[in-house]
Amino acid sequence: MENGSLEQRFAAFEVKMNGQLTDIIGLLQQLVAEVRDQGHRLNAVEIRMNTFENRMAGCEQRLSALEARLNEQQQSISLLSTFQRKMMQKMGIEYE
Repeated sequence: MENGSLEQRFAAFEVKMNGQLTDIIGLLQQLVAEVRDQGHRLNAVEIRMNTFENRMAGCEQRLSALEARLNEQQQSISLLSTFQRKMMQKMGIEYE
C-alpha cells in the first residue's frame, strides 16, 4: 500500500511540476514578446532621434550661415557709417 501511495504522490508531484513548468514557460514567452516589443519601440525612438539630430544639424548650419550674413551686413553698415561720417566731415556738415 505504501508503494501505491508513493506512486500516487509522485504522480501528483509530476502533475504539479508540469503545471508549474508550463506556467513558467508561458511567462517566459510573454516576457520574450514584451522585450521584443520594447526593442521595436527603442528602434523607433532611435530612428526619431537620428531624424531629430539631422534636423538640428541642418538648423545649426542655417543659423551659422545667417550669423555669417548678419556679421557681413553689420560690417558693411559700420563701413558705410564710417564713410558717411568722413564725407560729412569733409563737407563741413556736423555729424552726431
